[in-house]
Amino acid sequence: MKLHNIALYFILYAVFTSCIALEDNFDPSINSMDINEESIFFYKDTFNLQVTFSDNFLIEEATVSIGKVNDENTSTVKFEYDSTYEVNARAIVIDSALVVPPHVSIGTYYLSLRNKDAGGNIIEDTTFFQIGTDTLGPSVDGDVDVVSAIPGNTEATVFCRGERIYLDGMLIDNIGLAKVSVQIGDSYPILFPLQGESVNINSIVQKKLFIPNDIVNGTTNLTLIIEDLFGNTSTYIKQLTINCDDVAPNFDSYTSTEQIPSDRIVLIYPGAEFALNTLVVQDEGGLDSVRLQVIKSTLDLGNESVTPETLFDQELPLNGVNSIDLVSLSSLDFSWGFDPTSSSTGETITVSVQVIDQDQTWSEASLFRYSIVAKEDLPPAILVTDFIFNGVKEYVPENTVKVLDEADTDNVRIQLDGKVDENVALDSLVIEFTDVQLGTEGQGESRIITDFSNLTYPIDIGTIVSDMNLLVKSIPSGEDLYGYTNSEFILKIRAVDVRGQVDEEFYRFSVDYGKLGD
Repeated sequence: MKLHNIALYFILYAVFTSCIALEDNFDPSINSMDINEESIFFYKDTFNLQVTFSDNFLIEEATVSIGKVNDENTSTVKFEYDSTYEVNARAIVIDSALVVPPHVSIGTYYLSLRNKDAGGNIIEDTTFFQIGTDTLGPSVDGDVDVVSAIPGNTEATVFCRGERIYLDGMLIDNIGLAKVSVQIGDSYPILFPLQGESVNINSIVQKKLFIPNDIVNGTTNLTLIIEDLFGNTSTYIKQLTINCDDVAPNFDSYTSTEQIPSDRIVLIYPGAEFALNTLVVQDEGGLDSVRLQVIKSTLDLGNESVTPETLFDQELPLNGVNSIDLVSLSSLDFSWGFDPTSSSTGETITVSVQVIDQDQTWSEASLFRYSIVAKEDLPPAILVTDFIFNGVKEYVPENTVKVLDEADTDNVRIQLDGKVDENVALDSLVIEFTDVQLGTEGQGESRIITDFSNLTYPIDIGTIVSDMNLLVKSIPSGEDLYGYTNSEFILKIRAVDVRGQVDEEFYRFSVDYGKLGD
């Protein structure tokens, strides 16, 4: 019984010792993601490295290598991975995301895996895949806005020939942008270089675009052809509406202090003013701006050089209104004239009103122009048509002597019908009645007028004289006749204008008082 137990022990011992002495003949294993030679990755693609190393006992060393097959490219940009993991574990799991860098050499790449266990068992696995160049085309991020570069017109969605525009929008690419071609309608494309993965086209174009002058009203296309560094292109098309206001602004009506003649020349005297009371301009498409320019010039007398003088020059926005009375704009002055004392005959003020609509330049502006010319300022003109002696009219020529026989028996009251005409303004008017023989002791009166603010030209001197006491007295019988024999009276009328020009008339009256002594 004991021998049997001993034998059984050795048998069991032998079996046990033989189990310990057996080598590990089980190979380790590798499980990886599913890729093959037809798998292709492009620049900036994510290469998901997923590998599980396992063994029935212990893993001693695990290796992962990625590289290009027959790599002869000298580029400094590589897609490589080479790691060895020395561990004592039954399993290793690798889960990593690798990004394919731009500009690496394209072609066939390998993924090499090696698993070695503690028993020296090794398993290797190599899989091939492809890396291709960038095939994704660039694009517009959202939309490209087309905006007018004309101040005050930036919200417009309709454009016109020759109008300057700018573009606003982001161009993007996964690797890098190279250039963009901009074309409006059938015009010649304009190329702009680009750099970077995203570019605002406004920073590149910068208001260098114009709507071509040969485009007709209607719709046309804005075409962008965007190209990246690898030649991938994409086309962006935006439809533009072209609607030019081909009808220039129209000066519809005006009113003024006097009608402008057909030759556009208004003649006025110095001291007077010519003014526009209204000037209405209209445009269906909307008015853009007005410019008022006023220039004064004088006649070139002799060899003296005359330089025109700018009296007024101002430009104002009209903000797209369809109709406006320009005179209502307080910043503009439409009333002009000449200095009453210093201006010259023929001196000219030229008034030019230019208006443009939103589709015009100043060279195409509508024009309203007229000239104001200074007339010659003639001297004052005194005209006495009739004298009135005690209510009886009689014509008395100038510089003749009128004998007043009535004074033999009656006082003679002198009145007259007449006027003083003046082109510009009088400085003074003198009416003087004197007794030549007796001077201040005789019958006389004078009046000097210097304020003409309440008078209008021509001035009625008959009214002025009617307020004066122009009287030739008779001498009753028995009074002293000394000093009155053959007495003479003079009526002087003298007018002086603001330039110092003079008109003067004299009228003489005589009375023979000696008859009373006969």
